[in-house]
Amino acid sequence: MNHPFDAFTYRDGVLHAGDVPVAGIAEAAGTPTFVYSADAIRSSYRRIERAFAPLGAKLHYAVKASSNLNILRLLREEGAGMDVVSGGELERAWLAGVPMDEIVFAGVGKTRTEQKAALDGRWSPLKDAAERLGGENIEDRGPVGLFNVESESELEVLAEVAAEVGVVARVCIRVNPDVDARTHEYTTTGK
Repeated sequence: MNHPFDAFTYRDGVLHAGDVPVAGIAEAAGTPTFVYSADAIRSSYRRIERAFAPLGAKLHYAVKASSNLNILRLLREEGAGMDVVSGGELERAWLAGVPMDEIVFAGVGKTRTEQKAALDGRWSPLKDAAERLGGENIEDRGPVGLFNVESESELEVLAEVAAEVGVVARVCIRVNPDVDARTHEYTTTGK
């Protein structure tokens, strides 16, 4: 497959997802519905992985792009780590089988509760739900691999939470250089 859209083709005027007529999917699932191609996702992931292989990079999927557990599990099977920006995304990545040390917790506005969930392998705000969904033993999950820290105040709170939990938080510090990107004020990150 050369392009993800190659997974969707017309055959005799009928749109197919892989070998399945899309009309049949709509009839079975109703509309609107989302249709994904596992082959297209795998193909795209592998193409990106090959491109970055010479650099020894570890790919992390942004869960905010789609938090569908089946997609997260598929990408995990391919070897992807996950990039999360909330406690809910953190739990979904874990439920998808992503080891906590392969999760990067980014984004502004992380709460103390979310930080604790990301650091303390024995605690989760969704423990009961995770157990009902067949998640791994929460006692064994460990802390996330890395926090992307967005501010000095966030770093201070994270240090407090890490001390309470008794772990050392691994951090990457975001630096905003004094650069005028000349974009809309809500999308400017370097200023």
